[in-house]
Amino acid sequence: RYASVGGADAETLDSARIRGPRHLRIRNRAVTAEDFEILAQEAATSVARARCIQPEPENGQQAGTVRVLLVPQATAVEHRIQPEQLQIPKSLEEEVRQYLDERRLLTTALRVEAPRYIWVSAQVHVEVSPHLDAVSVAETIERRLYRFLNPLYGGPDGEGWPFGRDLFIADVYALVDGVEGVKYVADAKIYPVNLEAGQVGDHVTRLRVPPEGLVCSYRHLVVPHD
Repeated sequence: RYASVGGADAETLDSARIRGPRHLRIRNRAVTAEDFEILAQEAATSVARARCIQPEPENGQQAGTVRVLLVPQATAVEHRIQPEQLQIPKSLEEEVRQYLDERRLLTTALRVEAPRYIWVSAQVHVEVSPHLDAVSVAETIERRLYRFLNPLYGGPDGEGWPFGRDLFIADVYALVDGVEGVKYVADAKIYPVNLEAGQVGDHVTRLRVPPEGLVCSYRHLVVPHD
């Protein structure tokens, strides 16, 4: 048995209120980057996020080619997202491509693909207040890390890690320091993870993320001291 993937909750009233005026404004045509992003999410309910990357001819990119990056729905909020949950099924790719092809300019070439996921592991040592359970506090920190370093629910605003936003070690310190029961953060490190090679790199103070990239949690370790 396997957990189901690719589903989506019913649209909320607040979401409909935001989407309605945006849809009327673009008039069902894909011209600007925002148009492509709105329409890509309308194409299928299993699309959680969409990002349009337009070409930069000065950097050697082919003019007229638009890249639409899709993040599929995934249910993991405070736990690790499995890499396969972020893969774009061929059927979804074709569904979005066809929907956008019918609405794009004839002079625009379209590529539908996945973002570049930048996997990261965090290791944190904290001092816990003596009147609280150290294990419980550590578990809370771990859940917060998984949620914060998340392409769907993470980032500073909780709406998914922003495309192209670097991760700083200061972000981790601030997150952990705000957890109830943490007296202070003794040490924190972040490590880039290469999934294809199965390698964990040296710890860094800044994890660089390209414009088409999103940060995603690999595994985190929280060591409490009570």
